[in-house]
Formats: sequence, structure tokens, C-alpha cells
Amino acid sequence: MKIKDSQLYAVFAAMLDGSGRAEIRPDEGERQPYTVALELEVHDNHRGDSPDVILQVLLTIEHPQLPALEIQIHVPIEGEKAGIAAAIEDLRKFIEREHFVQKIPMLVIGGSGNPARRTQRVQIPARVEITQIPYRLVSPS
Repeated sequence: MKIKDSQLYAVFAAMLDGSGRAEIRPDEGERQPYTVALELEVHDNHRGDSPDVILQVLLTIEHPQLPALEIQIHVPIEGEKAGIAAAIEDLRKFIEREHFVQKIPMLVIGGSGNPARRTQRVQIPARVEITQIPYRLVSPS
């Protein structure tokens, strides 16, 4: 049985919204540990846009010798009774509309002055691995 698009957000928000931190100890024993923070936030996107739900994943590397490095990706989630073939159209719209832009850091070591920052919009190749699961695995009982 299909979950209504309006219910899909609530199901995934209850299942995935949250955050956590992990301390990373470098393999080199003398190096000091650093922290990786992870935040997961589910966004309802079913009204007038595709896909139905977006899972925003924000990973932040907090190292004492570096500026915070943030990686933000958006995972499309589509409720599609007809399966993967029909969901491909929603994936195409998600990519073309660019409402949810991925964010990756680039660290440049060099230069003679103070730290600088710039944002550059680019196209990066990506492989989207599409997995279909049955509604019963996520449906509230």
C-alpha cells in the first residue's frame, strides 16, 4: 500500500531527523583528535516540486588546525508506486531545478596573506545509486 506524499515527510522526519558527533583519533598516535559533526534534516518538498522529500545531510569536520570543512548533500526521496523507472523523471527535475545544491569544500594551502574564502559554482560528475524498497518497510504500523 502506497504512503500518501503528505505522509512521506512525517515518516522520514520521525525516522531520520537528528544529529551527532564523533571524535576521530588520527592514526598517527601523536596527533590530537578532532571532531566530525553530522546533522540529518528531512524537508517536505511534495507540493509543487520533485522529489517528494529531501534528506539534507550536513557533515562538518572540526579540526583545530583547519577552518571548519562542511559537506552538504541532498538525498532525494520519492514515493512512486510505479517504481524506479517512473522516479527517474523526478530525479531529472531535481537535478535541473537546482533548488538543493550540493556543497563540498576545497582547501587551498598557500598564499602569502590572510585566509581568504570564495564560492565557485561548478558542475561535478556524480553517480546516483537508486534503491527501491517496499512501502511496508517504512510505513507506520
